[in-house]
Amino acid sequence: MIIIRKTLAFIIGLLLVLIIITNSIAISQNTEINESTAYDIDRFDKINEYFKQITSESFKRALNLYYFPDYVLNSGTCGQQTSDGGYIIGGYTGYRNSVEVIDVANPILIKTDNVGEEEWRRIYSFNNKGYNMLLSLQQTMDNGYILSGYKTDGWYDSNAYLIKTGENGDEQWRHYYAGDGYSLASDAVKTNDNGYALIGATLIPNSDETKSSIFFIKTDEEGNEQWNKKYLFKDFNIGYSLKQTSDGGYIVSGTCINISKNIEDSNLYNYELVVFKIDKNGNILWYKFFKFLDTLFNSELWITKDEGVVITGFSYSFGAFDTSLYQTYLIKLDLYGNLEWEKIFGSQNDYIYGSSVVQTDDEGYIICGALSTENESYAMLLKTDNLGNQEWIKTYPELGLSNGYHMDKTNDNGYLLIGHKNEQNITSDYMTYMLLLKTDVDGNEEWNRLFFEMRYTTLEIEFINNSIVVRNIGDYDAYDLQIKLSMSGFVFGGISRGIQLNFDKFLIDEEITIRLGFFFGLGKIQLEISVDAVNAPEVTKIIEGHLILFFLFIDN
Repeated sequence: MIIIRKTLAFIIGLLLVLIIITNSIAISQNTEINESTAYDIDRFDKINEYFKQITSESFKRALNLYYFPDYVLNSGTCGQQTSDGGYIIGGYTGYRNSVEVIDVANPILIKTDNVGEEEWRRIYSFNNKGYNMLLSLQQTMDNGYILSGYKTDGWYDSNAYLIKTGENGDEQWRHYYAGDGYSLASDAVKTNDNGYALIGATLIPNSDETKSSIFFIKTDEEGNEQWNKKYLFKDFNIGYSLKQTSDGGYIVSGTCINISKNIEDSNLYNYELVVFKIDKNGNILWYKFFKFLDTLFNSELWITKDEGVVITGFSYSFGAFDTSLYQTYLIKLDLYGNLEWEKIFGSQNDYIYGSSVVQTDDEGYIICGALSTENESYAMLLKTDNLGNQEWIKTYPELGLSNGYHMDKTNDNGYLLIGHKNEQNITSDYMTYMLLLKTDVDGNEEWNRLFFEMRYTTLEIEFINNSIVVRNIGDYDAYDLQIKLSMSGFVFGGISRGIQLNFDKFLIDEEITIRLGFFFGLGKIQLEISVDAVNAPEVTKIIEGHLILFFLFIDN
C-alpha cells in the first residue's frame, strides 16, 4: 500500500526544478552530392501534400513494414553468437487492443545458452509511447552489448538512439541523436578506436523543401557524439547497413528516392540502391547507384574476404498477385565499387524477400529472408557459389507462417536465423513469436526456439473512501506502470500539484491503494487519475466534487 500524506495546511508546496544544460560541441556537416533543383512554390505545395504519403511509403514501408508488419507483436530483428557459445537475440515486443493495431512497441534483448534455452531477457522502456525499435546489436569487448534503433512518439517525432548494456543486459547508458528533427538509426558498428558509428536517416518535416538525408554519426566509447555527416544524393535518402573497412573508413548501403517533377506521374517515386565508401572522417571516396524494380526496400552488406562488398535486399513492382513481382538482388562490388556481378532471385509465382547476407567459408554467400507464394510465407535460406549462382534454397514450413530478418554464421560452420513466426494465418486474430533458428552448414534445421513477451492486459481505477484503487484485472502482468494524479480547483495540500508513481511490474490481480491524505479548500474541485503501462491501454478517471474546508463531497 502506498500512503501519500500532506500535513501542511497553508503551504502549497515547494517546487524544485533542476535544469541541467549541457553544451557539447559536435561537428555537423551536410554533403549534397547532386545540385539542388529549383522547384516553384506550386510544386512545393503539391509535394508537401504528399509528404505523409511519402514518409509512410519511404520510411515506414521501407523500414517498418518489412521488419515490423502491423500484425506482428513479437519479432527478432538482429542477433549473433556470443563469446560463451550462446546466442543473443534482439528485437521488439508490443501489444495491441485490436487486430492490426500496435499501440506500443519496445526493444527486447534475450540471451540463450548454446542450444537456445533462455537465460535472461530485458525490455527497454521509452515512456510507454510509440514504436520503439531495436534494429542492430553487437557484443562489446567487455561482453556487454551495444543496441541501436529509434524511438518515436509519432512519425514526425523520432530520435535515433544507442544503448550500452552490461553482460546481463542491464542498461549502463543511453544516448539520443536528434538529427534535423526526425531521425532513425538502422545499423551501428563498433569502431577500431573503441567508439561507435551509426547509420540511418534524418529529415525536417513540413519544411518548404522536405528532404531526408542519410545520417552518419560517430561517437566515442561512451556514446557521446563526436561528429555527424548527412549525405543527400536524391530527394529522399535512407541508410540501412554499415561496416567499417580495414583502412578505418566505412561502407554504407541505402535507398535513394527521386520524386518526379510531374506530380501526376504514375511513377512518382524512383527508387535506387546506393552504395558508397567514406574515409574515417566521413568524406566520400566513391558512390554507386543500382536500379531494380519499381520500389526498393532495405539492404544489407557484408565485407568480403577480398575487401570488396556484397549487398542484398529486395524490390518489387505492384499489381495483382499474378502480375506483381518481388525479387531479391545480390550484387558484388570490388574494393573501389566496381560491379563484378549481379544476380536476381524470385518470380511471379515465388516471391523472395532477401534481408541479410554473409559470406560462407567456401567463399560463396548465403541469404536469409522469406519465400512466399499466394497463400504461404516461410523463413528461408538461399545459398550461392562465389559468383552468386544459386546452389540450394531451404524453407522451414513446419514453423508455419514465418520470416527471417537477420542471420549470422556460428562457430560450428552453421547458421543462425532470426525473425518471427505467426501463430495463425494472417487473416485471423493471432499472436506472433520471436524466432531463433539454428541450422547446419547445409541449411538443415538443428533446432528452433520461440520467444513471447507481453500480452495485452487490462487496468481498472476505482475511488473508494477517499482513496484511489488501481487494479490489474487482465490475464497478464503489466510492465512499467505509471500512475498520475492531479487535483484542480481551490484546494491546498493533498495532490493539488499532481504526483506521478512508477512501478516496474504490476502483477495479475494486484491492487495499489493511494490515500489522498490531508488537504482543504473551498468550492468545486476535479480529480483526474490516469494509469498507463507498456502492455495495457491508458485508463483515465475524472472525479468531480465539492470541497468545504476539510470535507470532500463527491458528485459522481
